[in-house]
Amino acid sequence: MVEQRRRAVLGYTGLVLFLIASCYALYNCGSAAASKVAVFVIAHQDDETLSMGAAIVGDCNAGYKVYVLLCTDGGASGVWDPNEMSHDAFCKARYAELVGASRALGAVEVMRVRASGPSVGWGGLFKDSSLNLGVVKKDGAASAGYYGNDLGPAYSHVNEALCGSVEASLKSIAADNGIQTQQLRVGASCHMDEHPDHRAVCQAVLQLYSERIVSDVRLYLGPGQWAGSAVYAGTTFPGARELGVTTITPEDSLNRLDAAIACYMPAGTLIRAYRPVCGESKYGIGYRSVESSFDSLHADKCSYRCALPTIKMD
Repeated sequence: MVEQRRRAVLGYTGLVLFLIASCYALYNCGSAAASKVAVFVIAHQDDETLSMGAAIVGDCNAGYKVYVLLCTDGGASGVWDPNEMSHDAFCKARYAELVGASRALGAVEVMRVRASGPSVGWGGLFKDSSLNLGVVKKDGAASAGYYGNDLGPAYSHVNEALCGSVEASLKSIAADNGIQTQQLRVGASCHMDEHPDHRAVCQAVLQLYSERIVSDVRLYLGPGQWAGSAVYAGTTFPGARELGVTTITPEDSLNRLDAAIACYMPAGTLIRAYRPVCGESKYGIGYRSVESSFDSLHADKCSYRCALPTIKMD
């Protein structure tokens, strides 16, 4: 009887120790996972898919906790029809497409910057097409974003309001995950992107990099622009390399990218390619805005990571 009690006690003790060890291991794994956080900063609803989709899938597959940080309300799209819906309803519908696509790619949360100044739009975001305001040449010429080199000596600076809003959001995300902003991986559109709002977001991120607020910055370009060498009159993108989803967990990654594309396509619309994608969006605002870019992404299934420009560190 004594021996049976002894064995029972030893068994119970072993079980307790096993549970404690298991909880400790899970805690450590959770802490390690929490330290791998990536934030993709975008100007518009669809940039995360068109320019960074494969990169987001890759980071998720690598164990990163991925956030998508939106900067504008997307209200300047040429497909908005006031007879179809109000402007607020249009912006809300665009945001719904973004949330669906981001979740399909694997992101854990979509966040919005808090805009300030005269350019506050729907949802407290910056008004679409306002991000390059305040970024001008010192001679006053409004040609912000020439080759994306807004940090150069010929320019006054980046959009200060945007830079401050992005910084505040990154600090909030870092604090929520118990890490410093320097531990974040931050993605943005390439500094040579053809859209001035995309370049403005990039410059804000590069400014934070120059101030050492963030240290791991990655710039991306989608296949739609990459394939069209007419971007900036044939300028090449030095140091760029392709991030094809077919190189990372092929079948699952392809499905996730296709699912993200579908979130921007009108319900019932079908991209007829080797892997047909049927739209799931009520309005299909993203696809109707830049149809050819979505078609290129569906065909090529990749993002391009571009080398950072030369930056003078503060």
